[in-house]
Amino acid sequence: MAAGLTLAAGAVSAETIKDFAGRYVGSAITRVKQPARYNSVRDRDLDVTIKTSTDGGFELTWTTVFRYRWLKNKKRKQRTTTVTFDPAGRPGLWRAAGSGEPLQGKLMIWARLEGKSLYVYVVAASDGGGLVTATYKRTLSRDGLWLEFFSVRNGQRVRHVTGSLRRMKQ
Repeated sequence: MAAGLTLAAGAVSAETIKDFAGRYVGSAITRVKQPARYNSVRDRDLDVTIKTSTDGGFELTWTTVFRYRWLKNKKRKQRTTTVTFDPAGRPGLWRAAGSGEPLQGKLMIWARLEGKSLYVYVVAASDGGGLVTATYKRTLSRDGLWLEFFSVRNGQRVRHVTGSLRRMKQ
């Protein structure tokens, strides 16, 4: 990282994946692009854990609780995902264990560290062969993480999530 680099207010610098290790809890707002009259905003509760390994890899676990405010029964749905990332042989790059070939129905997943931001990319092929991508950007802040998530299908953004997570004490 260059000396004298000015970072956004509240941001911190990171040089290794170890700077991200820990548990973070927070919430996010989801904007879903649907046919024009059905565009919606949804709430999510988030829990993210990043554990580093001795070989330079890391494990990323995230739990999302989807809250549906408009339902009378206040129904919630929860999803937990864990991905193990192994060093990819280049500094700041990791390949997800089990990452595969999108044209064979497998997800291609990798991670990249750039300064204070950890990016996770997911690439898939839709049933019709179109391109589906998801980008998770987790940026270290003074108190935890700032999350940005984009989901794109055939060049059209279909979902945008932003949220703030606090680092939990060990």
